[in-house]
Amino acid sequence: MRRMSLKRKLPVLLLVILVLGLSLHTGKSIQAALISKRRQAAETVIELFGKHLIQQLEAENFASKLMFALNTKEKTNLTLFEEKAAKLQKDHAEIRFLSYFEQDTLQAIYPREKYKSAIGMKLHDVSYSYTLAKVIKDGVIAGPEKLSSTKEEVFLFIEPLYENNQYKGEIIAAVDSAYLIKAMNLEYLQKRGYEYELWRVNALGEKKTVVRVSDPSVDFSEAVKLEVSLPATWNLSILPENGWLPYSVKLAINGICLLNALLILALVYLALRVHVQKKQLIRESYTDADSGLLTREGFFYFMKRAKQMQGDKEVSVLYIQLYNFYKLRKNCSMEEMQAYLQIIQQGVQEHLPVGSIAARLSEEEFVIAIFEDTRSEKAMEAIEDFILQLFWKKKIQGKKVFVEPKSAIVRCVAKKTDAEELLKLASMRLNALYDLHS
Repeated sequence: MRRMSLKRKLPVLLLVILVLGLSLHTGKSIQAALISKRRQAAETVIELFGKHLIQQLEAENFASKLMFALNTKEKTNLTLFEEKAAKLQKDHAEIRFLSYFEQDTLQAIYPREKYKSAIGMKLHDVSYSYTLAKVIKDGVIAGPEKLSSTKEEVFLFIEPLYENNQYKGEIIAAVDSAYLIKAMNLEYLQKRGYEYELWRVNALGEKKTVVRVSDPSVDFSEAVKLEVSLPATWNLSILPENGWLPYSVKLAINGICLLNALLILALVYLALRVHVQKKQLIRESYTDADSGLLTREGFFYFMKRAKQMQGDKEVSVLYIQLYNFYKLRKNCSMEEMQAYLQIIQQGVQEHLPVGSIAARLSEEEFVIAIFEDTRSEKAMEAIEDFILQLFWKKKIQGKKVFVEPKSAIVRCVAKKTDAEELLKLASMRLNALYDLHS
């Protein structure tokens, strides 16, 4: 049996590669769509949470609530400021201190007894955040920072005071960092299934400070991020606890896509098999039972199909008559006859090109259509070797009787082929060559 040629294997290999490639692409597309959907959901969550975060920081900005208690147009009277500061501290235990810088000097701080040693400090003696508020002429939220005197960790809310564009001083509120972080309700993000990291960069952009992180081992490089300027840049990054797409989901998607690809290939294989079996049934209906070659009708049928498929290719029709075959057939066994006819079929497969159409027209007539150039020396040698196999001798009643193959070739373009006309032409050429009717 002939092996499938590379020419026939190539479309099959391309189909397998195409189906598997499409399967892989589909899997990647599904994963990308799911990730995109989850990112959109995360962006919605972080946007809403960002608004909550800003509202919470504004609510804890006690410095802004004390600004009305100072009249910078007149000589500073701290009575009202002290009253309001005392009330705020009484109502809000999270406040660590409230202070007032007049120009660059710390004029007042509450509770006074706890921090009285700080009175008179200059702006350059404290952290840069104080100076930053003066420079940018806007409120600053900084922290967490550790107080040098008490070592407490706080967030600083700093509000500069300006009048007619002239710097008058600052009001500062220090709020316990543990309280403020809890008030931010970052745990809400974990309840929604997200890992989070809240961090800030100082105003100079030179240092990153992690305020709170759910799990330090998590890589947030692919996280959804929200950036807030206070004016130091605060960043909130969130990422689903099991990543944008869990490994199990990726595995399931890839598995389903692979199964679909295998199913498609199986269906294609079954369709091709049905097609091949249908062709085999058609061929069997046109096959001569003794020789295994096509019948006359089969030759015409397959030549008609070849005419459409081969197009401008040249076709050579090799017509053969076995002289004395009829006489020899009557004097040999069925086994001998089958063995001889088998030689003809094997000779076609061994010596002639793949795709040749071979038929037994009658007991002693054979025809083979070859869809390749037969003018070359190599091609003619192959045809001659095939014909030589058809010689057969046998003793009948003490006399040697020979089956002698006689042949002729006619050639034309495949699409212009008329099988019956070619057969007649080949028969006439054979008669002319060997003068069979003489």
